[in-house]
Amino acid sequence: HYLDEELAQGNIAGPFDPKLIPNSVILNRFGVIPKANKPGKWRLIVDLSYPKGSSVNDGIAKADSSMVYSSIEDAARLILGLGKSALLAKIDVASAFRIIPVHPADRYLLGMQWKNKVFIDNQLPF
Repeated sequence: HYLDEELAQGNIAGPFDPKLIPNSVILNRFGVIPKANKPGKWRLIVDLSYPKGSSVNDGIAKADSSMVYSSIEDAARLILGLGKSALLAKIDVASAFRIIPVHPADRYLLGMQWKNKVFIDNQLPF
């Protein structure tokens, strides 16, 4: 089971009895989808945009959460500017977000309920 693996890795805490969880803990919708080209491996998907108007994401200011990605043209311009002696490297961090811990004071935002048990994410869930 996916949740068993996440528990074993320390990525989530639980299972907890829902009756013992404070009302301040937000229980988010979640699911798992198969990882591409990795049979038997799953990716956690947590819907932090639900319900509209009172979701976890609604509490984050747009100015604090926007990103701008560099284009291929930007990268090419930078490389050309550095010249032929430039060294390049590429890395791919497995489970990149799952290795970033959530501050304990913010974990109440990352609750999930499955089979009448509550789990809390300790790592970024996306």
